[in-house]
Amino acid sequence: MFDKTEAIGLFCITEQEYNEMLCEYVAQTCQAMAAMENAIANNDFEAAETVVHSVKGISGNLRVGPAFESAKLLENEIKSRAFDAAQARLAELKLFIDGLAEELKGIVV
Repeated sequence: MFDKTEAIGLFCITEQEYNEMLCEYVAQTCQAMAAMENAIANNDFEAAETVVHSVKGISGNLRVGPAFESAKLLENEIKSRAFDAAQARLAELKLFIDGLAEELKGIVV
């Protein structure tokens, strides 16, 4: 799903600390997806590009590969104004983030 071992080594943190970072990431990404959804619905290309670029960056930094790849494709779709494809990609990203949130519920105390 993602490279937890690499991220833990990169940040010199414990697995618990990484999981806590992932919880914060999930919360912030959910807010960002809502903002993207709103921007796409309102044809606000610049806002959508800014938000998806941030999601892509943090996903890559935390080594959450599937979200990074999805956000990268989403960013390209927004830049090319392919909003139908972007809405589908955003739904895909949301499913992944929702799954990650569920997984973390059983891990983080």
